[in-house]
Amino acid sequence: MSSPDRRHELPVAERLLKSLAFALIVIGAAPSLALGQVRPERPYGGLFGNPGSSDRGQSLDLSWLFVGGYDDNVAADTSAGVEPSTMMQGMFTTAGARAEYNARGERVTFGANAATAGRYYPEFHELSALDGSAGVNLAAKIGSAFSLTTTQNFRYQPYYQFGFLSGLVPSDPGITRSNDEVISALPSYDYDGSVEVTTRIGRRSSVIADYGRRQTWFPDSEQRFFWQQGNARYLRNLTRNAAVRVGYGYGEAQNSVGNAGAPIINHMLDLGLDYQRALSFSRRTTFSFHSGSSVVKQDMGNHFVADADVNLTREIGRSWRASGDYHRGVQFVAGFADPLYADTVQFRFGGLINRRVDVNAVAGYSSGQVGLESDSGAYSTYTASASVRFALSRWVSFDTQYFYYRYGFANSVDLPFGFARNMNRNGLRIGLNGWLPIFR
Repeated sequence: MSSPDRRHELPVAERLLKSLAFALIVIGAAPSLALGQVRPERPYGGLFGNPGSSDRGQSLDLSWLFVGGYDDNVAADTSAGVEPSTMMQGMFTTAGARAEYNARGERVTFGANAATAGRYYPEFHELSALDGSAGVNLAAKIGSAFSLTTTQNFRYQPYYQFGFLSGLVPSDPGITRSNDEVISALPSYDYDGSVEVTTRIGRRSSVIADYGRRQTWFPDSEQRFFWQQGNARYLRNLTRNAAVRVGYGYGEAQNSVGNAGAPIINHMLDLGLDYQRALSFSRRTTFSFHSGSSVVKQDMGNHFVADADVNLTREIGRSWRASGDYHRGVQFVAGFADPLYADTVQFRFGGLINRRVDVNAVAGYSSGQVGLESDSGAYSTYTASASVRFALSRWVSFDTQYFYYRYGFANSVDLPFGFARNMNRNGLRIGLNGWLPIFR
């Protein structure tokens, strides 16, 4: 795979938007298949899994998985970068469990979770690993106009990986739960937390303040990653479907890879429009748009960047859904000294064939630059997966999944931990998933 070509970078946003628009128009024109939130008039659901908890009371659920699979690039898990020409194929086994507790009251909701998963490679014992995570969350309504939410999470991973298919700053820590995008066998500890306060002002307005913090520590390396950001914004509903935002956010990101002691400052100019509504030709098709901007200060220079999020979702039949997302914005990723500015597109499609069988497909593409200077190095990454699940009962399902992952960086990009500049990876997983309600 060759390095991304800078000569074709300028029109990439235009090409992505046109491709997204065309694909979503085709989806929207499909005959009247939904995963995720289901409207009351779409009650059709599958046999397997948690149907959801009641608004009040306590619940404790245990979920588990045991799968076997094949990976055509096990070498990607080694501690040093390995070029695709030396790929090693291998079988692996993954087993994991997750416990989740929830207590719901009239005004307060509390949740806690803990999870662990392990991988075993019969031919490459040094790549076998065990990870773990835990978290708590709290949501409270105080009076009729005030609400508070807060979360705190901890995660240990015996490997390093990054994910660019996220609109969050920094990249969503949850993305790193998958083994499909493992790059290097470098252990890491990750702590992240957030708090948000919302106050309603009258019927149309609200003030929202939030703060988020994340720290990643690599015990086998001197590298560190730290990110924090606070935001405050005023939201005014213009109509039932449109609202205007006015706000400001201040953030700091510091990565000891190449710029120790020189934090990157991010000034969020939260001046934008939020729009979401069902399209007039079909209440099954919804469109949403969010805009904003940022000023990122790095190396004594200021860089203005535009942010945007676009979503189009089409409900099909009683249980199917097709959706497309476009995101443009700045991301901070642990291991990279510079921020990333990218265009990202994701497509999702899936639903139930019958009550026992459901299928899902996801594809994503991200293209941008590492650093905000005009001569910053380019990158691109692709990911795709397709899965079929067969419900053996309410408590157990048989799952099959294929995944594909590919990335490439220009020669000018300073990559962390010496891993390969280009990588391709394919794999197949087959196994069992289970769900057990302890009490509810």
